[in-house]
Amino acid sequence: MKKVKLTPKAQESITLEYNGKDIDVKFYIGIAQQAILIEKYVNEYFADNPERLITASDYNYLEAEYNLMDYVLQTCTNIDTKDLDDAVYEESNLYDRVVMSISNFDAFKERLYKVVQEVKEQKAMDKSAGKIIADLAEKANALLTEFGKLDPKEISKLQDTGKELIDELKKNSLVQ
Repeated sequence: MKKVKLTPKAQESITLEYNGKDIDVKFYIGIAQQAILIEKYVNEYFADNPERLITASDYNYLEAEYNLMDYVLQTCTNIDTKDLDDAVYEESNLYDRVVMSISNFDAFKERLYKVVQEVKEQKAMDKSAGKIIADLAEKANALLTEFGKLDPKEISKLQDTGKELIDELKKNSLVQ
């Protein structure tokens, strides 16, 4: 079978009209740019921010979303976002038109949310492992406190308890 060479579409941008201005929008977001946008989003989403908009949440979803809107407008359009009125961000028509013009924006958002989910799962696992270790450390501390009061039979029981703790750690795959 003869191989063919593929080249990307020549179209680099699309022009939209908004309030009498021509807005140039990139046709797609490259992989390197996606990685940068995802990294910024994830850092903002999981940042320790005591002044987050939704204080009941442990995450900064709204902040990350609004900043993503700004990053997309900065990097994918010719819009000068430095002094952009907040009303432009609140008016979804412009942003929706911009992202609908980016051919791979939906795929980018899927990747973004997948990474966010992976980080959430990793953080949950870290917290879970931390709780197990803290509980085991508490048990070990209590045993060490009583160690000086033990006779040989009790020391044998202690060895058995230690083996049980090690088995429990192995079951939870914290020790291999």
